[in-house]
Amino acid sequence: MTEEEIKEIDKRVKKQVEDAVKFAEESPWPDGRTPLKMCTSRKTILS
Repeated sequence: MTEEEIKEIDKRVKKQVEDAVKFAEESPWPDGRTPLKMCTSRKTILS
């Protein structure tokens, strides 16, 4: 891999991270009950 290829990959990764941070900062906070909906208990029987 050449130095130029590495720089291009680095540039794309930085852009993706910046976009993700921007999206997160502009998104509304979740409803306070959302985490409880995601944390459910299920009994699993392992053989």
